[in-house]
Formats: sequence, structure tokens, C-alpha cells
Amino acid sequence: TKVNLVDRDEAKAAGVPNLPRSLDEALEEMEGSELAREALGEHIFEWFLRNRRAEWAEYSRSVSAFELNRYLTSGEPYVNQRKSMPPRSTVLIYPTPMGAGLTKVLDHLNIAWKAVSDVSNAEAIEPTGGWSGGIITVDGNPPEAFRIAEWLQSDENAANATLMLSSADSLPELADNTDLFDDFCLTPFHPAELEARLEHMLKREVEAEVDEAIITFGPLSLNVETYQAMVEGRALDLTYMEYELLRFLAASPGKVFSREVLLSEVWGYDYYGGARTVDVHIRRLRSKLGEEHANLISTIRSVGYRLGSAGWSA
Repeated sequence: TKVNLVDRDEAKAAGVPNLPRSLDEALEEMEGSELAREALGEHIFEWFLRNRRAEWAEYSRSVSAFELNRYLTSGEPYVNQRKSMPPRSTVLIYPTPMGAGLTKVLDHLNIAWKAVSDVSNAEAIEPTGGWSGGIITVDGNPPEAFRIAEWLQSDENAANATLMLSSADSLPELADNTDLFDDFCLTPFHPAELEARLEHMLKREVEAEVDEAIITFGPLSLNVETYQAMVEGRALDLTYMEYELLRFLAASPGKVFSREVLLSEVWGYDYYGGARTVDVHIRRLRSKLGEEHANLISTIRSVGYRLGSAGWSA
């Protein structure tokens, strides 16, 4: 097959739209695609973008260039020098037996775990203080995987921090059950990516335990235990990341946050080239707040965003 190479000017003259020149540019264009968002569903679309953008950023932070190259070329385990997490309550793992790669990540983070075979087994061996979260593999037996995820959500003693491990083939099934989990990681996973996701998810769960149950600001109220938001008594239909962004802003009314800080604190990692993600979510929040309350979120030109007005003026 003969391939004719043309430059961008020639392609444009022929009526061919510009193609992305980098992964970041491709993701930026995809992020603005309402067709892709509708096809994948809001949650899956956002998590897909997070997976791709965070992947190499997280690798570069967690692994030296030498170790990363050695892992990619030889498959040898990477060496991560980050301090492991403090001991915590037990995390539920499904299924049993679990893979060696997952075991190494959990042990490295100092996370206590127990593997279960089904819901009955999970109930029988549940710790006294409840499960602190769940890591559930979808592939193999999706119906049982989602039954366990649903049981974790309904268990009053368990924390609602659930991460799903899934191959690309199972993404459609995830899209149909987005209310049963908080995050997911595509398999086969890189240890550094899974560590980052677990640290962020479990840290967020611990922080939620010490938060006040209700955050209020003017007509806005957020219940941090039930992840519900209302404005003047009207329930807001927010996605998970929209809620997290609004909650973060509402916790410090009047304080200005840069896009970079919001990406780091809300999304949980350095988001290379992804400042537009914040703008997109702010635009949607304003739309859902309604015309009357859209100005609750202020734009500070060349800086970022804040909820409400500053506490003083010049």
C-alpha cells in the first residue's frame, strides 16, 4: 500500500481537518466532543480522560527515568521511593485468589485487605468497623462484581470508596453501573497509576469522615455524607467530579484557587495541559446552578475561580 505524506497546509487546502500533533492536543479535542461524551457517558468519559492524562504524569513523579525504562523494557518491578500510607481498616478485594500485582501494590501502601468470593463471604468476614473500601475486578464474573459493589454501597458500616479494575472490553458494563463505584483503573495496570488512584480515593474517604455533614453558603447547601447538593431547596443533578469541585470551592468561600491548584486538589494529580478541564466543569456547574445563581462562582481573570465574593475590597 502506498502512503502519500502531506503537510498540514496541503491537508487544509484539500479540506482535511487538522489532526492532533500530540496526546495532549488529541485529548483536548476529544474533551470538547459532545458526541464522544454522549457515547461513553459522563462518568466514563471523564475517567477515561483522567486515565490517559494522569498516566505518564504519575509515572514521571513516582518513578525515576532509569526505573521506568527498566520496567517498560524488561518487565522488572519498579522501585517507588514514596512513603507508604499508614495502616488503615481492611479493604475488600474481589475475587479470590487475587493477582500478584495487586497484592504488591496493597502491601507497598501498607493497606490491610481480605479477598472475598461473593456477597455472602463478604458479609461473613466483614471487620468489626466495616470495610474501609473495595477493589473489585469486573472481568471474570461481572454480575457478581457489581452485586458486591452494590452491597458495599448499601452496607451502613462500610465506607463508600470503591475502585473497579476493568479491561477495555468491560467498559460498556461500567457505563451501565456508574452509581456503584467511585473510580476505575484499566487493566493491565501500571503499579504507579493504581497506587495514585488508591491513595487519592482512600485519603478522600478518611477526610470525609472528619468533615462537617453539611456545607452551606448562601442558597447553596452540600451534604458531604450523601453527596447531595441543593440551591434554594432545588436538588442539583451533578456528576461526581462536578460535586467534588463545588464542594472544594464551598469549603473555602471567597478564596481564589488557580486552575492548577483545583486540578491537583480535586482531581488528585498534576494534569498536564488539562486546565481546560476545570473551565468545562465550571461552565457546567454554572449551568446547573441556573441563571439566577450562576454568579456564585466568580472568575478571577488570569488567576482562577472562587465561590462567592472576597471578604474585603480595596
